[in-house]
Amino acid sequence: MKLKLEKSEIDGSIFPPPSKSLTHRALVCAGLAEGKSKIVSPLLCDDTEATCETLTRLGVTIVGDREDYWQVQGGRLEET
Repeated sequence: MKLKLEKSEIDGSIFPPPSKSLTHRALVCAGLAEGKSKIVSPLLCDDTEATCETLTRLGVTIVGDREDYWQVQGGRLEET
Protein backbone atom coordinates (compact mmCIF):
# COMPACT_ATOMS: atom_id res chain seq x y z
CA MET A 1 0.00 0.00 0.00
CA LYS A 2 1.27 3.47 -0.89
CA LEU A 3 0.38 6.50 1.17
CA LYS A 4 0.69 10.06 -0.09
CA LEU A 5 0.98 12.82 2.49
CA GLU A 6 0.06 16.37 1.67
CA LYS A 7 1.82 19.37 3.15
CA SER A 8 -0.33 21.18 5.72
CA GLU A 9 -0.08 23.68 8.56
CA ILE A 10 -0.02 22.77 12.23
CA ASP A 11 -2.04 24.91 14.60
CA GLY A 12 -2.09 24.75 18.39
CA SER A 13 -0.03 25.19 21.51
CA ILE A 14 2.20 22.95 23.54
CA PHE A 15 3.05 23.32 27.19
CA PRO A 16 6.22 21.46 28.17
CA PRO A 17 6.60 20.43 31.81
CA PRO A 18 8.35 22.93 34.09
CA SER A 19 12.10 22.60 34.55
CA LYS A 20 13.94 23.09 37.86
CA SER A 21 17.11 24.19 36.07
CA LEU A 22 15.31 26.74 33.90
CA THR A 23 13.31 28.01 36.88
CA HIS A 24 16.53 28.67 38.82
CA ARG A 25 18.09 30.47 35.84
CA ALA A 26 14.98 32.56 35.24
CA LEU A 27 14.82 33.57 38.91
CA VAL A 28 18.47 34.65 39.02
CA CYS A 29 18.23 36.54 35.71
CA ALA A 30 14.99 38.24 36.79
CA GLY A 31 16.53 39.16 40.15
CA LEU A 32 19.49 40.81 38.43
CA ALA A 33 17.41 42.56 35.74
CA GLU A 34 16.01 46.07 36.11
CA GLY A 35 12.21 46.20 36.33
CA LYS A 36 9.63 43.43 36.38
CA SER A 37 9.96 39.96 34.88
CA LYS A 38 7.25 37.31 34.62
CA ILE A 39 8.19 33.64 34.93
CA VAL A 40 5.42 31.49 33.45
CA SER A 41 4.87 27.91 34.62
CA PRO A 42 7.78 27.73 37.08
CA LEU A 43 8.64 24.49 38.84
CA LEU A 44 7.71 24.70 42.51
CA CYS A 45 9.96 22.51 44.66
CA ASP A 46 12.18 22.83 47.74
CA ASP A 47 15.17 23.96 45.67
CA THR A 48 13.34 26.72 43.78
CA GLU A 49 11.63 27.85 47.00
CA ALA A 50 15.11 28.18 48.56
CA THR A 51 16.23 30.29 45.59
CA CYS A 52 13.14 32.51 46.00
CA GLU A 53 13.85 32.91 49.72
CA THR A 54 17.49 33.79 49.09
CA LEU A 55 16.60 36.39 46.45
CA THR A 56 13.92 37.84 48.75
CA ARG A 57 16.49 38.24 51.53
CA LEU A 58 18.67 40.12 49.04
CA GLY A 59 15.84 42.60 48.32
CA VAL A 60 14.11 41.03 45.30
CA THR A 61 10.29 40.97 45.37
CA ILE A 62 8.59 37.80 44.10
CA VAL A 63 4.77 37.59 43.90
CA GLY A 64 2.15 35.67 41.94
CA ASP A 65 0.25 32.43 41.74
CA ARG A 66 2.68 29.81 42.99
CA GLU A 67 2.01 27.36 40.15
CA ASP A 68 1.00 29.54 37.17
CA TYR A 69 3.46 32.42 37.23
CA TRP A 70 5.84 34.43 39.37
CA GLN A 71 6.38 38.16 38.92
CA VAL A 72 9.86 39.22 39.95
CA GLN A 73 10.86 42.82 40.68
CA GLY A 74 14.61 42.83 40.23
CA GLY A 75 17.41 45.34 40.21
CA ARG A 76 17.29 46.04 43.94
CA LEU A 77 19.84 43.62 45.35
CA GLU A 78 21.08 44.75 48.74
CA GLU A 79 24.71 44.49 49.72
CA THR A 80 25.33 42.00 52.51
